[in-house]
Amino acid sequence: MFKKKGILKIKNNIRKNSMYRLFIYYLAKVFAEIPSNLLGPIILGAVVYFLTPLQKDFLKFVNFQGTFYNKAFNIMTAFASIYLGCCIGAVSKDVEVGSAIAPLFAIIFFLVAG
Repeated sequence: MFKKKGILKIKNNIRKNSMYRLFIYYLAKVFAEIPSNLLGPIILGAVVYFLTPLQKDFLKFVNFQGTFYNKAFNIMTAFASIYLGCCIGAVSKDVEVGSAIAPLFAIIFFLVAG
């Protein structure tokens, strides 16, 4: 969702003036944030590996970080949460409405995930 009022003003201005499709704005936003969104799961994997009682061997750690399925799952989870935030931001025209809707989706996803 939109943490800064300036981004919300830009989004509402784009929507009001029909400068270009809102889909293009979100597509550009997602592609611009890909490098920083890929870095998060890598750091999370490093923290989780050393806080859990896994083997403290460097080669095992590299194998853990390099496992395709582990990284793919973490990255897909991060992107799913980002896209859900984009969807909620596109639907709600106000920050308060978006802040009220987001926990409802989170609770539904937690219940379905088990």
